[in-house]
Amino acid sequence: MSLPIPKEPTDVKDWIHRIEGMGGKSGEINWDSLNVWYGNKLPQYLWNEWKDSLKPSGG
Repeated sequence: MSLPIPKEPTDVKDWIHRIEGMGGKSGEINWDSLNVWYGNKLPQYLWNEWKDSLKPSGG
């Protein structure tokens, strides 16, 4: 299945940058990954973009 590339979610990107500014840096935590997945903003955005294509396939 090929999904269309959604437009850049600037609101999600801005939110991730705000989260980055609030956190500390530690070698024990992958902060970039945490900032992207925290709050499920990115997965929620992608689901909203692709749900009509994924639902018929059982997604």
